[in-house]
Amino acid sequence: MVLATFYATALLLALPWAALAVLAFWVWRRAKSGGHLVMLVGAGWLTLDAVLRTLDVYLLGAESGYWGQFIGATLIASGFGVTVQPLVAADLAKILGRRGALPTPPTSAPPPHGAVRP
Repeated sequence: MVLATFYATALLLALPWAALAVLAFWVWRRAKSGGHLVMLVGAGWLTLDAVLRTLDVYLLGAESGYWGQFIGATLIASGFGVTVQPLVAADLAKILGRRGALPTPPTSAPPPHGAVRP
């Protein structure tokens, strides 16, 4: 009778994901940006998925295949995209010779006393 199976390769896979989750947490704690939070959730998901796979347990069920890893990788990629999007937009604006690729959002600060908003 087998009580549990253990897969060491899944544990080895969990280590880099855990390192990425720790790094994302450190950056998110300082920056408080949404992109880093999404990357933190994705790396945490992949770490948990890999650790549970060491015991032959799957987050979305044994028949789910690689959907758990797909969800985690998608979260990391979308978090990275949200994080670097303003930098990429600024570089594209320089390359294309435009003044700004994205319109600047209006400020939430009240106007100075006596000033009229356009």
